[in-house]
Amino acid sequence: MGKAGLCAICLLLLVVSCANIEKTGDITSSLPQNELSKYSDSFDKMRNDLWEESQFTFNKAQMANFKRANMTFGDGELLIRTKTGCFSKSGLLTKYVFSGDFDIQIDCRINFLDGKLVMDQRVFFCVIEKDKELFDSDILVAEILKKPGDRKARFRSICRTDGEFNRGKSIKRDDFNGTIRFIRKGRKSAVFYRTNNLPKWQGLGKFYFTSKDLKFGFALANFDRMRTSIKAGHQISAIFENFKVNAAEKIVEEEI
Repeated sequence: MGKAGLCAICLLLLVVSCANIEKTGDITSSLPQNELSKYSDSFDKMRNDLWEESQFTFNKAQMANFKRANMTFGDGELLIRTKTGCFSKSGLLTKYVFSGDFDIQIDCRINFLDGKLVMDQRVFFCVIEKDKELFDSDILVAEILKKPGDRKARFRSICRTDGEFNRGKSIKRDDFNGTIRFIRKGRKSAVFYRTNNLPKWQGLGKFYFTSKDLKFGFALANFDRMRTSIKAGHQISAIFENFKVNAAEKIVEEEI
């Protein structure tokens, strides 16, 4: 059998093995719910035992004119609102890591602004390799991005493993009100979503991903990684709710 034929068989096996990855029940080695519940969060207040703030920038121009976006907790939701006249962003990153298989989800609502805005509108979610610089880490991202001049936002997934990028689906949306979900089983990972109008889980991308320990994070920003100038005459905001750990093989808390 030639190399091309072998590669085709490997790809077919990967597709078949990923076909039912959305079934939480397949994670048979999960911790019990009474242990997992402590890691879920309703966002009634800042849980310093679970989260650290995440505000990284991508280049020197962004860092030179950066202000932390406001985060407000209460009544079962986290509201993040950017500031004007600058690069602005805020988000949260878990203080613990997921080791092995896991299934997690979070609710999000965002209404994108229209018009000719000299800024981006970006909400994103990720699972990322621990203790690595951003540009060197294995990472799986789900993002909703509206750039200046776009009529609709792009909802897409992107994966980087061992320095190699792979892209999932890309869907155009006016806004988003629904749930984002990440599942990993071995080295097979997937991103799913559902909305209030479409309550059945929909696939956003399936990937051959890392088996290394991962943290989960999310953020709202008025800039993408390539932007070096900004006016940001308007604030943008997003609401996050109901972070839930559905299943996890092992969770390792940071050392104090």
